[in-house]
Amino acid sequence: MSDVVLINPNINIVDKEKDHYSVLDHLGLGLVAASLERSGISVEIIDGYALNLSKEVLIEKALRAKPSFVGITCNFIGFEDAIDIARNIASVDNNPFIFMGGEHCTYSADEILANYHFVDAIVRGEGEITSVELINNFNILSNVAGIYYRDQKSGKVFKNPDRKAIDNLDDIPFARRDTLDYCKTHKETSIIGMLTQRGCNLDCHFCNAHTFFRLGGGKFIRRRSPQNIADEIEILHEKYYRFNMIEKMYFYDANFIDGSRQSKQWAQELAHEIIKRNIIIPFEVYMRGDSVSPEHDQELIDILKKAGLSSVFIGIESFDQNDLNVFGKKIETDNMERTINFLIENDIFGLTQGLIMFNPYSTFQGLRRTADFLLKYNLASFWNMSQKLQLFPGVKLISKLSSEGLLDNKINSNEVYSYKFQSQSIEKMSNYLIAMNDNPIVINDNAIMRYVRGAVPELYKSVSDFPDIIKLLHPINLLINKKIKEINELNHSYFVNIISSYESGVPQDKIDKYKSEYLSSSDKSVRDLDNLYNDMLRTVDKSLSEKIINNKVAETI
Repeated sequence: MSDVVLINPNINIVDKEKDHYSVLDHLGLGLVAASLERSGISVEIIDGYALNLSKEVLIEKALRAKPSFVGITCNFIGFEDAIDIARNIASVDNNPFIFMGGEHCTYSADEILANYHFVDAIVRGEGEITSVELINNFNILSNVAGIYYRDQKSGKVFKNPDRKAIDNLDDIPFARRDTLDYCKTHKETSIIGMLTQRGCNLDCHFCNAHTFFRLGGGKFIRRRSPQNIADEIEILHEKYYRFNMIEKMYFYDANFIDGSRQSKQWAQELAHEIIKRNIIIPFEVYMRGDSVSPEHDQELIDILKKAGLSSVFIGIESFDQNDLNVFGKKIETDNMERTINFLIENDIFGLTQGLIMFNPYSTFQGLRRTADFLLKYNLASFWNMSQKLQLFPGVKLISKLSSEGLLDNKINSNEVYSYKFQSQSIEKMSNYLIAMNDNPIVINDNAIMRYVRGAVPELYKSVSDFPDIIKLLHPINLLINKKIKEINELNHSYFVNIISSYESGVPQDKIDKYKSEYLSSSDKSVRDLDNLYNDMLRTVDKSLSEKIINNKVAETI
């Protein structure tokens, strides 16, 4: 039995094996669980997504724990399942107190409490302190900052003031890592998630990072000390990484380096601390397109790479200046390209990047410009060229679209806002491409190409002590790179063709014919790429097997 059960529903957006995704623990639940546990409250985490649990199994596990409180996190994709889970759990005899949290629930709190009587409270914003106070004071919730709640007797909904941001992040206990423990026991590969700072000092119009972590006021940026971060990494290194079960560590900070001198100094101190303790785990960070520059930051990048920095995810969004202005990015395309080239030269430009190809103000010219940019950097996957702006509750763009008559009138709490495009032709094109993302051929285009691009360097590393094997791999690697370039060119060509078709009003039957031709070519190219990678694997396996046999013969002689 547990006092509290924390649940992450299974959103089923990827087949982890087929789409080549590793298991990922839910950092938010781990942080809340650690805070509750430190306060003497027993907690069980049930991560349906990480463990691939059906809704029925998840509910059964939760009820078996007989908790007094159930906390459920979700985004808009998993909202319906989260509500169904809450409804089922609320119907049992002991009727546990049910609260929900996370970014989507925070900004949809009014509607959730109005429409779902079995949800007792919403934890808004940072959840560590709020969750502890909610459980310790659930009979008198009026003094708990950071919640909207339903009075148990009257049913009336009350909105308490939002909680001020936690000033010292070092005070938060390290996240519980239940999923990593599971993966260790079952010998599965996993990914580590970390938050080294909270907030963002920028105010992009499509993003909540600027406000979510400080709803009740406080600093825009709060950073953990390098020593505190290194203490946690040291534990993760000792407990998990040394058992070869960790693929990579992701720093989920909205902007790891914000471009300021203070931010760069902090990052450098963290890198030194990691190197000093010899607790290096390959990690990826998120940055803006102008966070670092070749003129000022080569020394910083060098020390971060020594500390384990292996890739950088850039929030590119678009390479059309008009789009960037709509998004409130406050960045010039020239600066962004200079930063990207700098990261490529240092071999840390990530395999995936942040893209928003379509938005309500998209133009055909802007779409072409961004598509050309993606082709230049081998980022022209179908996925990247079909992504549409997701308008989350609470972002600034909502008011702009509303004032211009582009925002749809109604939002359900299980959805992001829907909107109209200024150009009906571009809206039709966007809807057509998004619908194609469910096609297995398109799924493979994204998954296999991304997987191969990431796996080949790792394969080279695994045989780095065998120059004769590496020599055998080079010709295959050249063919792989050629095939990846060919797939990017195929995707770009199709996208540009579709732009011209919708721009000039080509009949739908012709557009459908282009799609069929494209899918046929894409299927063949992606299969060829997969076969080339398998050739590389077979070459390594055969060469290593021959070495083992030769060594045994030598030992016998």
